[in-house]
Amino acid sequence: MDIKSISDFKIMKSPAGYYIGKDCRVVYGDETITEPYDRFTDYYPTKKPLEKMLKAINKNYEKQ
Repeated sequence: MDIKSISDFKIMKSPAGYYIGKDCRVVYGDETITEPYDRFTDYYPTKKPLEKMLKAINKNYEKQ
């Protein structure tokens, strides 16, 4: 396994619901796939509450 890149924070979806997290591009042998890397929030039933959170997170990281 070789991690090629990690995304910025974004709204993601799983069977448990929506959340803010990151994904990564991973090479397994001769196959490259995208898979979840990190979850930053709890799960939510809709994207709506996460949209403001994502803006605040991105704004916070721009300051660093």
